[in-house]
Amino acid sequence: MTENENIHRFKKYSTLIGPVVLGILTLISPLIGEMPYSIQAIPFIGSLVLLGLPHGAMDHLVPSKLAEMSEKKGVAAVSLLYLFIGGIYAVSWLFIPLLSALFFIMLTWIHWGQGDLYAMRKFHSGKEYRENFPAFVSAAIRGGIPMFVPLTFHPDLYISFMKSMETLFASNTANYSVLYSWQVKAAIMSSVIILSALMAIYMYIKNDRLPIYGLSEIIVLVAFFITLPPIFAVGIYFCLWHSLRHLTRLSLLPGDSRKAISAGNLRRYTWDMTKNTLPLTLISILMLATAAFFLNTAGQSSLLALYLVFISVLTLPHTIIVTWMDRIQYGP
Repeated sequence: MTENENIHRFKKYSTLIGPVVLGILTLISPLIGEMPYSIQAIPFIGSLVLLGLPHGAMDHLVPSKLAEMSEKKGVAAVSLLYLFIGGIYAVSWLFIPLLSALFFIMLTWIHWGQGDLYAMRKFHSGKEYRENFPAFVSAAIRGGIPMFVPLTFHPDLYISFMKSMETLFASNTANYSVLYSWQVKAAIMSSVIILSALMAIYMYIKNDRLPIYGLSEIIVLVAFFITLPPIFAVGIYFCLWHSLRHLTRLSLLPGDSRKAISAGNLRRYTWDMTKNTLPLTLISILMLATAAFFLNTAGQSSLLALYLVFISVLTLPHTIIVTWMDRIQYGP
């Protein structure tokens, strides 16, 4: 098998894992029933060391792999970015927790959308998503589904975690009653349907064919977040959809991981990715444990809320780096 065939197969299977797992879980959701909180949190617990948290733990190596920059300078630049931008956001949680939580929702919407857009452009039908309109609409839909569909169908649990993040830093929480209104729910679902239809019509007119694969993924995502409890669903999506696709992207950057994929050497590839992601993953876990020690996180919901706040602080500089990656890798 040639190098290109190995890489193509790697892209194909690593990006199919998410839709397949989410589809299976959706189909068996009637058999799952109510989940205890401890079970729902398992994907997030697993994300500490598997796919989730580690997917951003290679950011310090990106500049040296994509630009003419030494690894030492790249590590220094990314470290300063995380300390400065992440530090400012961390402080904002102490003084304006509500605005910080809302910003996290919007930031995640943008970041998950841009991650899926890259996968559609580079791993699948590429040309269909290179124009600005379908690219913007696809990113908006795909980033918005995990953020807003759970709010529509599971508002109590969704809002309880918004409050849990707030109560880590404030005694009073905001009134979220407006989020229970039918108008909000109708706006969310109609937006997904209308934007998907507009994107499909536009692509059909431009390319004389419908974006079947892209629409299929959107249907899987919507069905998954409707039928599964939001904590469990977001945790599964975070690990097996978003993080796995980003790690696939990182794996194909110039370096030993790509060489291992080209050679079909799974053991060497696994070792190289572990070596690259493990140090910062362990440092992140230590920082999270330290924060848990000093804050009031006695309950399970408080621990998960703290983890989400911690992820938010890491997500802001991580999104900046991914945006820079986009500018380089998409090209003119």
